[in-house]
Amino acid sequence: MPTLNEKLKIAFTRFQTADFKAARSLYEDTLMQDPQNPEALFYLALIEIQQDHFGQALQRLLQVSQIYPDKIEILEPLGACLLQLNRIQEAEIVLEKALLINPNSIAVLKNLAYCNAILQRPEKTIQFLEQAKILEPANLEVNTRLAQAYKSVGEIGKCRALIEEFLKENKPNKEMYFLLGLCYQVQQKWLLARETYLQAKQLGGDQSEILNNLGIAEHKLGNLVPAQKIFEEAISLRANFPQAHVNLGMVLADLADWLPAEKALLKAHGLEPENSDTLNSLGTLYHRWGKLDNALKSFQKAEEINCDCAYTKMNIGLNLHHMGRLEESLKFYSEACKLDPEDIEYLRNFALAFHYTPGCEEFKVLQSHYTKPDLPPSDRAKVCFSFGKAHEDLKDYERAFEYFIEGHSYLKKEIPFDFAAEMNFFKSLIDTFNTDFLKSVSISRNSARIPIFILGMPRSGTTLTEQIISSHPRVFGAGEIQDLRTILINEKLLSQGLNRNFMNGLNLQDWTHLGNAYLESIKRYDQEHPYLVNKMPANFMFLGCITLMLPEAIIIHCQRNPLDTCISIFKHYFQAHHSYQHDLRELGLYYRMYHQLMNQWREVLAGKFLDLQYENMVTRTDEWIPRLLEYCGLDFHPDCLNFHQSERAVKTASTNQVRKPIYQSSIRNWERYGSVLDPLINSFTEPIEGLKPIDLNLD
Repeated sequence: MPTLNEKLKIAFTRFQTADFKAARSLYEDTLMQDPQNPEALFYLALIEIQQDHFGQALQRLLQVSQIYPDKIEILEPLGACLLQLNRIQEAEIVLEKALLINPNSIAVLKNLAYCNAILQRPEKTIQFLEQAKILEPANLEVNTRLAQAYKSVGEIGKCRALIEEFLKENKPNKEMYFLLGLCYQVQQKWLLARETYLQAKQLGGDQSEILNNLGIAEHKLGNLVPAQKIFEEAISLRANFPQAHVNLGMVLADLADWLPAEKALLKAHGLEPENSDTLNSLGTLYHRWGKLDNALKSFQKAEEINCDCAYTKMNIGLNLHHMGRLEESLKFYSEACKLDPEDIEYLRNFALAFHYTPGCEEFKVLQSHYTKPDLPPSDRAKVCFSFGKAHEDLKDYERAFEYFIEGHSYLKKEIPFDFAAEMNFFKSLIDTFNTDFLKSVSISRNSARIPIFILGMPRSGTTLTEQIISSHPRVFGAGEIQDLRTILINEKLLSQGLNRNFMNGLNLQDWTHLGNAYLESIKRYDQEHPYLVNKMPANFMFLGCITLMLPEAIIIHCQRNPLDTCISIFKHYFQAHHSYQHDLRELGLYYRMYHQLMNQWREVLAGKFLDLQYENMVTRTDEWIPRLLEYCGLDFHPDCLNFHQSERAVKTASTNQVRKPIYQSSIRNWERYGSVLDPLINSFTEPIEGLKPIDLNLD
């Protein structure tokens, strides 16, 4: 029979060769002879750690530590066991003692980093991981966790630098590429994020998380169909992946593919019923779809789950605002701002709904944000527009305009206006769509669905006109939908600049196909009403295409006093950027391009559209509403006079105005602002080659 020492030697050999069963048997035999044998206790503890039996391992290590209280070999696994058993403070004490004995122990440094991460001490977590990295620069786990720690505290530059250095010195690693993609994502560098996720994808392994983030990058880059396919691929690999279903739903919403979007989001909600973020996404879908009652229910469910979420409060406020329930919306806007006072978008939405009065506390809040020195340009612009609106409420119009000008100064740097490119595009439209070209194509169509287009410059009365027409029971107002532009892009007309050579190659069948594509596309909004309104103002550029694609279309061109139109545009912060609006002179020049193009359309499309003057609509309402309905082929209906009582969603900058009866106070608004408008007024007559001046008749 072997002696105790011989048995321990054999057991150690078995341990080294990972024959843990034989080693365990020998060590247990040893303890039968010598219950306090430290070597047997120690190695049995290590075997139990290998088998995730941390409670048993801990008891043995505590016994050994009483014999060898300062031995690093004992303290390291003892600290690890305590950590696994979630006894964090005890683990930290043991591991710090171990570190004093051996400051160069990678295992101790990593576990101390774990302790501090759990205890939410990011600085100490980083400190221990940086020490570990000095000792082992190529250690993948250390580098990965250190990169994650940098990212968690917003040190994106350090995170990127670490990952780039690691990838340069070591072989490609999927997790590192994924983390690098997340860095680019945080920095909104979507092209680099996409490239990096593709590199991670090429390295194989589990693809679902990578595909989900790759889909996000494609979505942010505006590549909606590729993003949709990527999310679908992620789901095919991992059917119960809630976030991929959410992301798929939101990209389908951007494609206005409402029913599949709803299905995806409901699937995500089914997987995580208590996830308030998913309910917010579902509510956002319904809001965009125009189903405001459904949206409100989803947002309210999200609030029940997390009553202190500012984002949910803001969504409820915005939904109520667009439903015309202004006072209720203010309550939720206010709660959102209190929960997250630093979010400038929340502040902006509140300012749009609130009426400021002299000395009110809300004005002081705006003032405090305006004086902050470290706001990023986009947020500073929003504060300026909100501050300008507040001064308008106080009837301090010249001061208000100063803030509007300042706000635009920040936006103009981000989105400069390319005057030459716009001039070339408008000239191409005028050159292409001449009388001979339009006569060369003659389509006759009998459609059960009559499309209505309401177009013109923004802030010219398009929302008011849509609200009046859409109050008729035979009409569905789809709002500012992109379907026409999308079809022109998909069919390559816009990419060719609508130039004459390309357009001459289109025949009768091509135009019929384009019209059918539009009629098919708008079915997703509504299939019950015989009339559907598209109120995208910029469709004025595509009047020639509309009349060729859809000869049955009803077209209403809204126009308003040029200065009032431009001032109203200038005073608004548009979510969809209009690069021409950020400078008064450039705004006036763009208006001249629009005006010149509309004159062309009147000449070559005589009788094909109705010019509706805003001032006539608001001063002679009883005369013009019946005329408008008659032009659309609609019988008079009293709901059209009471349009402000309609519960349909209104999500444009005019949402407040169309909830009121007709008013005339917006006529000749420009007179309030004095000489500050000189750059705009002068731009209407400034000599510009190829651009006709406009006589404003200011008297």
